[in-house]
Amino acid sequence: MEITFLSKSPKETRNLARRLIAILKVYRPKTTSNGLVLSLEGELGSGKTEFIKGLAEALKIKGKVLSPTFIIMRAFKIPAKQVFDYLYHFDCYRLTSLKDLEPLGFFEIIAHPKNLVVLEWGNKVLKALPKRTLRIIFKTKGKNSNHRLTLAVKATRESPDIEVIIITGDLDTLQLVGPRIKVWTLKKGIKEVSLMDVSAVKERYGFEPHLLADFKGLKGDPSDNILGVPSIGEKTAISLIKEFGPLENLYASLESENQDKIKIPARLKEILIQNKDQAFFSKNLALINTNVELDCSLKDLKFEMPSPEQIKPVFEKFSFKSLYQRYVNNWSA
Repeated sequence: MEITFLSKSPKETRNLARRLIAILKVYRPKTTSNGLVLSLEGELGSGKTEFIKGLAEALKIKGKVLSPTFIIMRAFKIPAKQVFDYLYHFDCYRLTSLKDLEPLGFFEIIAHPKNLVVLEWGNKVLKALPKRTLRIIFKTKGKNSNHRLTLAVKATRESPDIEVIIITGDLDTLQLVGPRIKVWTLKKGIKEVSLMDVSAVKERYGFEPHLLADFKGLKGDPSDNILGVPSIGEKTAISLIKEFGPLENLYASLESENQDKIKIPARLKEILIQNKDQAFFSKNLALINTNVELDCSLKDLKFEMPSPEQIKPVFEKFSFKSLYQRYVNNWSA
């Protein structure tokens, strides 16, 4: 069975999961030979983790639900008197072979009738899944933020006289700040805002805006399920970025013949080397893609005021006589 769900918002995605649990409580057979397996499929950021959060809420599971990208699996005990006893959350994004599932007891887990097994990126291991697996495919509807940000950055590349201001509460966009790109973001609530330019970002973090993805590659970001490097907090990450710059430079120094001369504690060196792949993977997750293919140009989005003749039917429909006259006067001016 396959379901395609066009996700409009995180809230809607979580509500879908709650409805699914409500249906299962009524219609799932009391006697069944296997657990229920859900395969969640779709691009990054399309709502798979939000869906699992909705499942956990509906099953009254306490604690945070994060994608187990590097540990592959998390298990949650479900409170008594529910249709399932355990929720198993698998993230198959990094799996290279079906054999990676065997040490986790995967086949024993899906065989237990009281287990709910949910796999993000389940399409990567379809051969290992039961025939009655419920596949849920998530797709984002409309243009996502990467499309809008691509347009913003492209505008500054192609038009030297354009200045871009990105209005958002998402501080990830600070990595795009440059000579002609600023971010207008909330500081406290909606009453206090700040316009972040290059100097403001450097004052806050101590390094250039384009290094923010490298910073998150080290520090991580729990709100976006970006793990970073274990034991590295904000101060250590800032210190490393200020000294070495991008991760490529940091690891080139750690792996060079002169690595003994680098003034980094031995234990920290060990942690960095052991988690190199995770650091670069986290950086890539934090990096905003500004090379998305677009089906429009800046010229297509240029706003032009409609003529009085074009807007007159609308104003007459709502009896905006005085407003229409003011519009005509301004148009003439």
